[in-house]
Formats: sequence, structure tokens, C-alpha cells
Amino acid sequence: MPKGILWPIFCELLDIVSLQYHAHIHCFVLMDNHFHLIASTPEANLDCVMQYLMREASKQIGRESGRTNRIFGGRYQRSLLDDRHYFLNAMKYVYRNPVAAGLVERAEEYRYSTLPMLVSGRSPFPLSREPEWLFKLLPKGNALLNWVSTAFEPEHAEIVRKGLRRATCRWTSDKSCKQTVKSLQELSHFCGGSPLNM
Repeated sequence: MPKGILWPIFCELLDIVSLQYHAHIHCFVLMDNHFHLIASTPEANLDCVMQYLMREASKQIGRESGRTNRIFGGRYQRSLLDDRHYFLNAMKYVYRNPVAAGLVERAEEYRYSTLPMLVSGRSPFPLSREPEWLFKLLPKGNALLNWVSTAFEPEHAEIVRKGLRRATCRWTSDKSCKQTVKSLQELSHFCGGSPLNM
């Protein structure tokens, strides 16, 4: 099904989950056969949020496409991002997914992503910048776009990908963690702050 039809469905549902379930939507990217969502749930109701999102998306996609079989291949996969390094590397990784898939050259060119919304401040659903201290680590405007569009080292991208496959995101070793933090130390220069501590 074309992403142009899917995108408004997900935007409407993300609006509902942010209002009814008080979920904080930080980042969303719709790909051809999956989606990436970074969200926080202050009410510890992630399972309810995802159950609603996937059930209602399945219904609407089924109606639009005339499909009666399953829309999603299985249960969602989650990874807890309990550290600023993991959170910001995951955000960059998710926003770079369309670039890695060869769909666009720069992340902000991809139409089915909240990255342009994060920069412009205009979104069809509430895009959360909470906790505020964490989002203050991100550069603004073009500096943010340049940071996202600067490719990870191939081994760095793989470290982040593998970390996100764990129930709680973790890099595989201290050496790996130091490599992944490098881009965040560069990020701190965009912010005018000091390098982030481990």
C-alpha cells in the first residue's frame, strides 16, 4: 500500500495516542514494510499504546486496501532507551533509516518522517520535546539536519542496530560505547556545550 495513504492514517492515530494515552511521540518514520517509533509513556502504558496503534492501523489499512489478512507480521519489538547516549543515537539511527535504505540522500528529504516537523515545529500530531533537558542537547535547524545527515561509521551503525534489538538498549562493550558517543561529542559542539560525559 502506498505510504501516501498510510501516512495520514498513522498521523491520526499518533494524535489519538498522544492525547488519550498521554504518550509522548518523539520520532516516527514510516518505511515500506515497517515503521520506527520513539516514544515515552509517563503512565507506563506502552503495551496499551502499541496495542491500540497497531489494532486501529490494521483496521484502517484493511478498509483502504480491501485486505482481510494480517497487516503486521507480528508483535512490535521494543527497546528501552534509558540513557541520553542511547536515546540520541537511536533517534539519529531512526531518522537515517530512509538514507540507509537508499530512498533519499539526506534524511530531511524523506516525506514520511517527523524530522522536518521537528525542525519546523509544525506537526499533524503533538511531537514531544520532553524531557526538555534532553532535547536541548540537539542542535537547532540546519545544524540538526546536518548532524542527522552525517553518516555513522558502518560499524557504529551496526552497534546501534544491535543495541536496539535488546530489551534495554546497550552497546556490546565499553569500546563500542566510546565509538558511538563520538558523534554525540561532535553534537555538543553544535550546541555550544562541553562534550558529553560517559
